Amino acid sequence: MFASFARRSPLLLVGFCAVFAAALLVNAAPKDVAPDFTATDLSGKKVRLSDFRGKKAVVVSFFATWCPPCREEMPHLQKLSQKYAGKSVAFLAVSVDAPGTDLKPFVRQYGLKFPVLHDVKGEAAKAYDVNAIPLLVIVDKKGRIVHRKEGFSPGMEKEVSKEIEAALAAR
Repeated sequence: MFASFARRSPLLLVGFCAVFAAALLVNAAPKDVAPDFTATDLSGKKVRLSDFRGKKAVVVSFFATWCPPCREEMPHLQKLSQKYAGKSVAFLAVSVDAPGTDLKPFVRQYGLKFPVLHDVKGEAAKAYDVNAIPLLVIVDKKGRIVHRKEGFSPGMEKEVSKEIEAALAAR
């Protein structure tokens, strides 16, 4: 019985890897059309990602107030939003915190001037298959995902700036 399993185990491993790779490809990836979502900003206004299509590239950060790497990322995003102020780029921070979480103290603490949205029902997080936070997604003016990165690392501003420039140049 063990000999039979040993002969089949390489095939099982290959099969598992193929299924896993296919599952990864199904998730939103660069050059895919960005799934639309609607979330509420801190004033109660509904914001839709598709409202920016054809007008602006969009930098979307999925985060939570309790997440240390997310907290570390926010000042960098604020700095980038200032760098690109007046250009065709919008910044959105989408909180995956539990419903009822007060986001205003977080916004004040980090001096965020760009829209902070609350994904109360988790629909945006589901559409983008958010498995780890922070998750940074850059969408070009045509509504295509041009960059997707989980986690935060110091020095990310340079990489993100390069991706924003590419999104602005996309035709």
